[in-house]
Amino acid sequence: MTPDSTRQISINRQDAGSVSGMAITALVPQADESNNASSTSTSECAIVTTRPNASSPRTETPGWKDLIYESQRRSGLSNACIDTMICSLRYSTQKQYTVYVNKFLLYCEFKTLSDFNPSEIGVIQFLQSLYESGVSYSVINTACSAIKTFLELLDIPIVFTTKLARFKKGCFNKRPSLPKHTATWDPEIVLRYLNQLGQSSS
Repeated sequence: MTPDSTRQISINRQDAGSVSGMAITALVPQADESNNASSTSTSECAIVTTRPNASSPRTETPGWKDLIYESQRRSGLSNACIDTMICSLRYSTQKQYTVYVNKFLLYCEFKTLSDFNPSEIGVIQFLQSLYESGVSYSVINTACSAIKTFLELLDIPIVFTTKLARFKKGCFNKRPSLPKHTATWDPEIVLRYLNQLGQSSS
């Protein structure tokens, strides 16, 4: 490699909720031999993006967004359309749902979308495992909403019957949500104190 040639570095990035194949590009400046210094101008940097081989087998459970992209591409939608669909969920909602959807994916133990075939019974059993771990009813409810939304975006036609509703109601009855405040102060004490101050000043 000559001193004035541009080195090209590309780093693949894959996290639980990101889309497979996205790449982070690293900018490496060209060496300027005449000045014996590196130029940091981005105009002299080369940007290279790489995508992993689609035929290579998965070594870990894919993230929920990976599966949505894969499923919706099969239906003919472009990446831009899929991006817009995912943005129907607020960022805070996506962040909250990611925790429970990815736990559900790990619970299902699959490697490709073709063998991902969840059922209502499977969803209930997963929620039961969460319940047995000691989580509150609000967590069960959030996890249920996350999985329903995820399966809807995957176009997986699961019909949820009264089984799921009964299960959630049972979770609530066995472990009801507690109020944020278990005790309140008596405002009468403050009112009496203010009344005393007013009488003393007069």
